[in-house]
Amino acid sequence: MADSYKEFVDWASGVITSIDGDQIPENAFSKGINTSFVKSGLGRTSIGTRPGLNTVNTTALTSSPAIHWQAPYSYNTGSAYTNYVALCTADGKLYYRQSNDTLTAAFAPPSNFPAPASLCFSAGTSPVDGTVLDNRLFLVNDASERRSLVNQTYVPWGLSPIASWVTAENTAITGGNSMPAETYDVTVTSYNSTSGGESSSSTLKTVTLGGANRRISVTISPSSAETAQYTHWRIFIRRQTTQSKLYKVLTFENVAGADIVTDGNIPIATTAAYLDLSAATIATQITAAPSTSENDPPASSITHVTAFGRRLICADGRNIYWSKQDQADNFGTNNFEPIETGEGDQIIGLHQYSDELLMIFLTTGTWGLYGNDPQTWALKPIDLTIGCASRNSIVSMPGNIAWWDRAVGPVIYDGTDINRVGQMLLGLAAVTTELNSTRSAFIYAGHDPAADRIVWSVSSLGSSINDRLLVFNYALRRFEASYWSTIDAASFATAVNTGSETSLYLGGYYGQLFYFSTTYKNDGVPSGTLTGEFIPATTSITEIAGTGFYTTGSGLANRYVVIVDGDYLPVDRVRITSNTASALTLATAVTPLVLSTTYTYYIGSPDFRFYGRWMDFDQPFLRKRFDRLYYHFGAPSGIADAYVSTQLEFDEDVSTPVTNSVLGESLWDTADWDAATWTGSASLKQRLSVGRSGTALRPVIFVYTPGRELIVQKLAIMARMLGDRYYA
Repeated sequence: MADSYKEFVDWASGVITSIDGDQIPENAFSKGINTSFVKSGLGRTSIGTRPGLNTVNTTALTSSPAIHWQAPYSYNTGSAYTNYVALCTADGKLYYRQSNDTLTAAFAPPSNFPAPASLCFSAGTSPVDGTVLDNRLFLVNDASERRSLVNQTYVPWGLSPIASWVTAENTAITGGNSMPAETYDVTVTSYNSTSGGESSSSTLKTVTLGGANRRISVTISPSSAETAQYTHWRIFIRRQTTQSKLYKVLTFENVAGADIVTDGNIPIATTAAYLDLSAATIATQITAAPSTSENDPPASSITHVTAFGRRLICADGRNIYWSKQDQADNFGTNNFEPIETGEGDQIIGLHQYSDELLMIFLTTGTWGLYGNDPQTWALKPIDLTIGCASRNSIVSMPGNIAWWDRAVGPVIYDGTDINRVGQMLLGLAAVTTELNSTRSAFIYAGHDPAADRIVWSVSSLGSSINDRLLVFNYALRRFEASYWSTIDAASFATAVNTGSETSLYLGGYYGQLFYFSTTYKNDGVPSGTLTGEFIPATTSITEIAGTGFYTTGSGLANRYVVIVDGDYLPVDRVRITSNTASALTLATAVTPLVLSTTYTYYIGSPDFRFYGRWMDFDQPFLRKRFDRLYYHFGAPSGIADAYVSTQLEFDEDVSTPVTNSVLGESLWDTADWDAATWTGSASLKQRLSVGRSGTALRPVIFVYTPGRELIVQKLAIMARMLGDRYYA
């Protein structure tokens, strides 16, 4: 029979594992680890190595805590914006990443702050939720500890009325006004000049003046907790006979009768003030007192917060709460709405989809709050079969919101439908049973707008950290890899790096911060030895000897080393716990090893592994003689080693032969290939003699070299049909 030839030049459909590998589209591939989309010439999508990581802090934060929450925060100084990324760590601290990539411990609470000294939250509490509104950063955690900051200064979020205060008749100072002999109602509020927040009114009290030359005294007795919250207090009065409302008093006297304030705000350190107001002055006051409930702080049970319609929207397990418009501290007693939840169901997160839609995510369902005013809001279900696993799995992208459902994995809402992209493209097993379901509440999502992708950080089976990234390209609406590995990401934030590029920052589990770099293909190893060889003295090792390892700061701690055997096949990839200049200490033992055999190690390798489509030439029941594999590679970051092999008959094990292709050489007839599709610094076109028989075959390509990138531009296979004797 004649030779058959099939060529593959485009992989725009990405990884598809939800159907058999020989049934996926010809522009898809069957498996990819640390693969990513690369735009090539002629509108094609090639496959390349995932981006590497740059390290922000070479020395880990004290105690090496997990950076389990991040978010950008821009503070308006009045003349310019100061851009930060706020970070919360597992030990309860709050840091700011400055524009120059330095980390500063930002939280400095008052000495009588209710949390431990220097901590934003109690250590060991669950991940944080946060938002920015009115130039303030609002934070809350799953222990319902709520915090608010202006720039890097703590500001109370919500104020309670002053609890202990008294009012009485007092003898007037000679020459003062003559307050009418009258019964007056008096109340007080607390006020914070930094946030602009004011409490609800305290309990109403009554005082009667018996004659001329009398005045009203008001005395407060603030607790230490109150003095940590308030900067000022205010007094409101009314004449019972002539006024229906209480009005703020603007002018006060001290004990000697001198005016001490003219704006109605009394410093909290001034605990006594006196009113000596004429009837005319009393009648001209215009600012009415708040009621005893309209400026209440948010409910003590809240665990979620977001901004919507110039309000703060908060939630606990079953209710949503909202502030007054442009008054983030003030929540009325009646400003809440219960969400219809089933048995064991609860609110997981809040996220704005548009100016007219706030999405409310529950364990097993999704609701929408439609409208922009509480008087006209409509609360409606969007989909009661799709819920949310983690509030931090929710992420916005142009025109869409994506999140993670416990049952079906990643989903995307486009304003009309919820699309089950994880189930549809990767299959349920890849997004459910192959992951550690006990850690679904810790799934975290990030947005990389420069690459049109979103990523979810998840835990593989048996892992106690998020050790995999699932990568979805929303421009192509396809997954770029089965997963990215050797990246442990507890949190993400999108921000501008020191090179003025918008990057995706990763919060590590061991006190370090990283960001993706499109030009750097090394996972956070700035210098030193990146690769070498060793011969094990035992079949199980926890240390690798070498020379010239990077030791600045925390050194190579928590980077990964990839180990391959003499046939270029992967043996293990394991985390480095610490190192010296001459030795790497490994987190887990590498086993089993063959004595007197030479192994190669790679430090900080993206560990690229590409598995092409299973090729059966649309003849799944006929045996074929697979003669040759043709491949065209590019290497924009310089010369690297690529290891090419094949697999047969849907066998997941890598099989021989393996060829070592050194990029930068052109070893085959370039005239038969379209070299214009790649303009990188190195290119390789080569053919591999396969000489294997079976019904289906797929190519396998590995690259381990740190600091190098591979672009898979074209693949082709030549085969001869042998008939169906294989099944006889």
